[in-house]
Amino acid sequence: MFLELKGVPQFVDCGKLVSTLPFLHADRTNAEYLLLMGIKGELHIRVGEIPCTITPRDIMIILPGTPISGLIPSRQLTYFWCHFNMSEKPQFLSQQEALSRYQVMLQPGDTDSPPLIPQTFHLINSSRAIIFSQQLLNYRCCPEYPGSILHNLLSCLLIELSTQAADSFSSISIGKNHQRLQEILQWIRVNACMKITVSEIADRFNYNPDYLSHLFHEKLGISLKHYIIRVKLEIVKEVLISSDKSIKEIARYVSFDDEKYLMRLFKQNEGVTPSEYRNACSRTKFNTNLRVSKRIDTRWVSFLEE
Repeated sequence: MFLELKGVPQFVDCGKLVSTLPFLHADRTNAEYLLLMGIKGELHIRVGEIPCTITPRDIMIILPGTPISGLIPSRQLTYFWCHFNMSEKPQFLSQQEALSRYQVMLQPGDTDSPPLIPQTFHLINSSRAIIFSQQLLNYRCCPEYPGSILHNLLSCLLIELSTQAADSFSSISIGKNHQRLQEILQWIRVNACMKITVSEIADRFNYNPDYLSHLFHEKLGISLKHYIIRVKLEIVKEVLISSDKSIKEIARYVSFDDEKYLMRLFKQNEGVTPSEYRNACSRTKFNTNLRVSKRIDTRWVSFLEE
C-alpha cells in the first residue's frame, strides 16, 4: 500500500532508540502517524495483526490508531522514530497507481506532487534520510528555535523518502538504458568508500569513459566525477554526526588521499567545514520511556546515544 500524504506535515515528537542489550517494544496505539527507520540491528514488532521485522535502512509508516506490540527482544538495536500528523487525510494507492504518479514526479520541474511513500520499503541510500533525522533530533532539543523548523525538516525528510521510493519503484517499468544507469548509480553508492575512478566504472559496465561522463551529465546534470564526490560527502556527513571519528580517520574511511583534501571539498560543497557541520549537529533526544523484555535483568540494559 502506498500513502499519498496530502496537506501540511505537523511534527509531534521524535527520538533515537539505542539499546545495547535486549529490548522489547511496548504495547501501544498511537494517535498520530509513526515513522520508523532502522539503523542497526533488527526490531521485531507486531503492527495490527501482522508480524514485522525492521532492519537497517528499512522504512515503515504506521497509521494512527494501529496497535503496535513487541514480538521478541531485539539485541544491539538502533532506530529512529518520529510521530507526526497531516492536515489532510491520506490517499491510498495501489502499486500500479503509485508507479504512474512516480513517473510524473520524476519529470523535470515537478514541484506540486505531495510525498508518495510505501508503508514499508528499503532505502537504497540512507545518508540524506539519516541527516534529516539527525537534524530533527537536534532541533527537537533546541527550544529557542521556532517550531516551524521542525515542521519544515519533517517535510524535507518525507520528500526525501518519496523521492527515493520514486527512483526505486519506477525502475521496474523504465527502459533498459535508464535501468543500466540506475545499476551504475547503485554500484557507486555501495562502493563509495573505495577509491573508484571514472575509467574503472566505465570498464566495469562496458562503456566508453567519455560517453559515460556525457550520459551522466545529460541525465543528472552533473559529471560522473562530481557525482562520486557527492556520494562520498554524504557518507562523510553521516559519519560526522554518528561517530567521534577524527577528520583524518573519516578521510581514510572514504578513500580520500588526506584530510586537507576532504576539508577543502567539504567546504566547497557544503559551505562549512566538517568540524562546523559536526558542531551544528550535536544535540539529540535520549529515549527513556522504554520497556525491556521481562525475561531480561534490567540492571544490564543501557540506553546510550550513538
